[in-house]
Parts: sequence; structure tokens; C-alpha cells
Amino acid sequence: MIVETPQGTARALGTRFCVRTNKSTSQASVFEGQVVVTPQLLHQSATLNAGERQRFRLNRLDATQRFDVETLSWDKGMLLANNMRLDELLGELNRYRPGVLRYHPDITGLRISGAFSLRNPDASLRLLSDTLPLHISRMTQYWLSVEPRI
Repeated sequence: MIVETPQGTARALGTRFCVRTNKSTSQASVFEGQVVVTPQLLHQSATLNAGERQRFRLNRLDATQRFDVETLSWDKGMLLANNMRLDELLGELNRYRPGVLRYHPDITGLRISGAFSLRNPDASLRLLSDTLPLHISRMTQYWLSVEPRI
């Protein structure tokens, strides 16, 4: 199997993996087996093993990173956070809900650990507001703002 992104390709070598893209980068994460990552404009590839991930751009491979395969359970509809920055968590939850999710810059550095539903990101947001000094306001069902609780 080959996954093509705007930045290049990730080719599976009998494996279980995921590829995530945004505007300028892609990231391949390997759960089982191996994946070969090849940026579109670079005549160089990298082979990733289970527990490794790598970001790549059109013409560059970033350094390979290790990650704990056990902490990834997105395929089961959950996101496990371990001392994750709140802005990163909110960014992940936002990928799984329609509309706009904005947050105040004063809360970005808060750290969070826990299990959060990706199938019901609004329930995860309610959990955050119940456990952290946060207030979630809704302009509409599709526009939410997360702010410090005063």
C-alpha cells in the first residue's frame, strides 16, 4: 500500500501505520512493521520501524522520533494525552469536530493528561471545562471558544 500526500509518499512494508497531513508537512507513524517515507522532491527515503514517526516536507525529511505505540488509540476513537499542552489537545479535538474551535492564548501552556473521546469531541471539551479552570462558550453549535475561567 502507498499513501500519497502533497509532500510525498509513505509505502507500507506489511504493516499498520497512519499518515497525517497539514498545509506544509506530512507525518507517518508506524504501529507495526515498516514504512518507507519518500518526499516528493527529494531523492532520498527513510525506513521507519514500529514505534517511530517522521515528519516530511516536499524536499526534506525531519529527524525520526520515537513514540509509545500503546498511547495511540485513535483507531479506537480515543486520544491519550500524557502531559500534553492544552493547545495541542484542542488542535487534535478540533480535527474531529465540525466548525471552529478557538482558544485564548493564556491557556495554551496548561498541561493535561487523560483519555479523551475523538468520537465525541464535545464531551471531551466538557470534561476539560469540568477539570480545568476553563470556560467554553458557544456562539453556535459550530463556533466554540475556550477561555480561562474568571
